[in-house]
Amino acid sequence: MTRDAALARWEGRTIDDLRRRWRLPHLVALPETGSTNDVARALADAGAPAGLLVLTDYQHAGRGRMGRTWSAAPGHALLLSFLLRPARTARAVAPGAAPVRVGLAVARALRAATGIDARLKWPNDLVVRGAGKLAGILCEAATAGGDTIVIAGIGINVAQQQDDWPEALRGTATSIALAMGTPPDRTAVMDALCTAMEPLFIAPLTPLTVAEIRAYETVDALRGRVIAIAGADIERGTARGIASDGALLVETDRGLRRITSATVRPVADHASSNTPSHP
Repeated sequence: MTRDAALARWEGRTIDDLRRRWRLPHLVALPETGSTNDVARALADAGAPAGLLVLTDYQHAGRGRMGRTWSAAPGHALLLSFLLRPARTARAVAPGAAPVRVGLAVARALRAATGIDARLKWPNDLVVRGAGKLAGILCEAATAGGDTIVIAGIGINVAQQQDDWPEALRGTATSIALAMGTPPDRTAVMDALCTAMEPLFIAPLTPLTVAEIRAYETVDALRGRVIAIAGADIERGTARGIASDGALLVETDRGLRRITSATVRPVADHASSNTPSHP
């Protein structure tokens, strides 16, 4: 990425105005890129500060968990990555808590900006009950300059209509426009998102607090539902919330189990395993 490749304006406002509006130390907006996570990682290696935001209108190499891809027509989604530089701590560290905290921030932002009842589907999706997937998150931990960093990639479906998705995804994905009946102002959504994310810019990677776990319970899309599990040593169980390290708790006929990495879905759902996840 070169400086010449970056946009000078986004949604009719200058990048400097937006940076001040969102109280960010650094903002890069690109007309298109491979992956905002990759751009943010390169800038982190070059010394970019916590709170850096990389924003693009189109990704041609966006990715999700388990090697999946993220696809969105130019200008129809919010595709972005924040750089988090967690403060060092002598307390226990729980990297798996980071995606939960980011997910809670995105859910709060969407509710504040749109009123949509966005729910969290462990480990990385935001869904609208009965409508499908609205957003996805990809948190990637790395080191830069000897410090741990987290690149928080976020993709939010904004203006898509059902015909904008491949046929295999129709009915399994939704957008703010579909949920509200009209596309929102993307700047207003970003206002709420940056406000919600700011407390995480240097937050240590400590276990989730009791208050955070309770907050998750209020937006948990899986709690109490029978789920199918792929990629773990159990295939089915009932979701019972999350642990302080971000692990999914599943009740099985052999007792309560912890799932730290897997793909899960309610057994009544028929969502495609190729549903895009995040940038």
